[in-house]
Amino acid sequence: MAGEWFASYIDRLAHHLDVPLITLLQRVGITSTERMSDVPSGYGAYLAPEALAAFARATHLTTAQARALLLERYHDVCLDFSALYRGEVTQLGALGLSEWVYASGSHLCPACMEEDGGAWRVAWKLPWSFMCVKHSNLLAAECPQCELRFAAWRRDGQLRPMFGSQVPKPGLCTNTGPSSGKRGVRAGQCRHDLRTVDVVPVQPGSELSRVQARIDEVLEAGSATLAGTTVAAPEFFRVLRGTVALIMYAASAKDVSSLVGETAPREVKESLERWFDTRDATLARLQRSKEVAAQAGEKRRIAPQKMTAFAPADPALMGGLLSAATAYLDAGSVMEAAHRMAPLLEMGSARGGRTSSFITRLGLPPFFMQLYSLTFDTKREYLFDPRRPAQTGSKGSYAFEPRHIPQLFCRDEYDSRFRKFFEGLALREETVRLTLSVLLAELVVGGSRAEALKALGVERSAVRGGVDKAIFLLRERGAALEAFAELHAVAEALSTSERLVDYAQRRTRFATFTCVPPVDWAFIAKRATMNPGLAGGRDEFAATMAWEQLTGSDWRGAPALRFRTGNEGASRETYLRFANSATAEFAAMMALYVQYLADGGELDGFVYWASPEILERHGMEGGYGFGPVHVPQLFWRDQYDAHFERFFQALGVSAPTGRAAVSVALLELVLSMPRAQIGALIGIDERNIRGGVSAALQRVRAGEHAAAFEERLTASAAALGRNEARVDFRERGARLAGFTNVPEAEWRDICKRAGVHVGRQNVRSAHAAAWIWGELMQRDVRDSPAFKALVRNTHQDYGIHQKFVREQAPIMKGTLLEYGESLLHP
Repeated sequence: MAGEWFASYIDRLAHHLDVPLITLLQRVGITSTERMSDVPSGYGAYLAPEALAAFARATHLTTAQARALLLERYHDVCLDFSALYRGEVTQLGALGLSEWVYASGSHLCPACMEEDGGAWRVAWKLPWSFMCVKHSNLLAAECPQCELRFAAWRRDGQLRPMFGSQVPKPGLCTNTGPSSGKRGVRAGQCRHDLRTVDVVPVQPGSELSRVQARIDEVLEAGSATLAGTTVAAPEFFRVLRGTVALIMYAASAKDVSSLVGETAPREVKESLERWFDTRDATLARLQRSKEVAAQAGEKRRIAPQKMTAFAPADPALMGGLLSAATAYLDAGSVMEAAHRMAPLLEMGSARGGRTSSFITRLGLPPFFMQLYSLTFDTKREYLFDPRRPAQTGSKGSYAFEPRHIPQLFCRDEYDSRFRKFFEGLALREETVRLTLSVLLAELVVGGSRAEALKALGVERSAVRGGVDKAIFLLRERGAALEAFAELHAVAEALSTSERLVDYAQRRTRFATFTCVPPVDWAFIAKRATMNPGLAGGRDEFAATMAWEQLTGSDWRGAPALRFRTGNEGASRETYLRFANSATAEFAAMMALYVQYLADGGELDGFVYWASPEILERHGMEGGYGFGPVHVPQLFWRDQYDAHFERFFQALGVSAPTGRAAVSVALLELVLSMPRAQIGALIGIDERNIRGGVSAALQRVRAGEHAAAFEERLTASAAALGRNEARVDFRERGARLAGFTNVPEAEWRDICKRAGVHVGRQNVRSAHAAAWIWGELMQRDVRDSPAFKALVRNTHQDYGIHQKFVREQAPIMKGTLLEYGESLLHP
């Protein structure tokens, strides 16, 4: 089930197979033994790559489908698993200390569980999910019988399930039973029916419902609009979390209640009042304790920010807080957001000693310093010490971080603002641009120059000497004060920028970007009218060029060059020749490719994104707007018969070969790629390409109707590009991957409606499944899962299937296709 949580999937699978939980975990590769102590901590959140691969193989899922069951699916969306990947954190419980996620416990919607056979949603483990929009109710958080958080499993907080020797019962509480003085397994299982838990209804279309729907959309889309600007989901959730934390730190229940709307359930407002009353009582108690300690000569600090470190586990409270946060953030620009947030920032400043220090204490992202600067119009005095910019008397702080600075200062800005200060000095341009980035980092990093370099992600000690030399020569020239003033102007502009680039995140994201994927590269080369070359050549140099622009780093450190085989010096020299000889068309396509990746585009998806409209918007003509996933192995039969059969039939070319030839020719319009590789993209092996398809195309293009064929081909390509309902055959193939037979009941119904005999059990119905697959995929039925299973289990051959096609398919065609459509649109 889409969106299901890993623990739920395992429980339901074990129940279906009627095996104990630990037995199933051992069989699918999660554990090596049948001992619950071997279950990795953080069950349901993350699996090591080898365990994930083993689990996917055992359950016949793709790796992507298996990962989608885990909380890891939200990495780089609303969670950051980077520390886990780097080995800095080994326990997911520790990761939960920095991330807003329910490492132990979960919310749930009883109505969803009833409809889905007891399945849990992985999104219910996020504090961002506080209600079910479909059923218009707040999520439930605690079992009324055992009085534990749902899916907390046990009272000692272990992040792994209990009762491994039992067969799970989906829909029942799996926690230890109501407290009886016993612990662990001896306490027994709760087994309360979770589908009967009471929930708080929410008015459909209310503010709470609107807020949850928007958050759900961001979780799926991976991007959001924040203060009038489109930002990646991680930035959106950082700001949303920061706003909620600031509300918890500085606001009052009255402030928040006025923002959640009159239609909010009474329970939401009561939950807000309880939380803020508890906060105020706690702070008052701490203040009294501090005063008593002061009288005794002791010093104690009150740290109210600690109360905002963890996400509240009450859905009603989170619903109220998120509604208030959204009300602050629903602005069309940063200036409007600053205006809306001004009262909240004022309250935060008052509690933080009338300074902006509360922003640092709460760990809020730079967006809040930007709002603070705009709200209070903080001024800075430019009193420079030419020996060290980090030791200036500049007042205030800048609203950006080292991660927002490229390792090499932007070339365009360097040319327009700083080149004049360094012209004529014996320095490489890369050294000067690195120096400017280091100086910029020193304005926001307290500490030594080495720490500024480290903050930029530059760990090579060799560059330190070049930076020091550049600053020394700048001072000797007498241009330091003017250059530093210009640098502060850059820092001011960064602080008020509505869209900061996270270069550190980009370096992480593109750490393995060793070549432009084949389809993307073939598309770029086709548009740039250039020879793509062999794999491991120009595609790697293009990746180097893109990486340099995306990360703002020295091209010599690009993964494509570092991992390239052969002599390093020769590779660099060849790359420079490649980059310096780039045509205007190629440069334009690479700039568009970089923009696509910078906006969150996936590798191997550029050809699908670069529609004719987008190309035209960037001054490029032509384009078709489709890629390999939109073209079937065998060109659509009805279109082939209507438009292309006449070109091939006269030459004695069979219909299957002709249809394959048209599909290949169609892709040759958008990809500059050897024909054998194009064939491989749509499942045609090299032997058929060389022996049939190429010969057929060569004969048609050498004939008297060559011009008419090309005209018809171009028209078909244009029509496919305009068709917004075009099929994604890769997605359709994945959906039909397990379609090996028509179930008995459906098969009997199909035969009854068509007026034919059902035939042998699991034979004729399997032939029908193969035929349906071939029609839906427009592909050779011998590639279908049904035909392969038929050959494997019954030794039926292709000749017998052709007999079915001749005798039965014409009679049953309508009902079979109707059933096939039902598989795609259940």
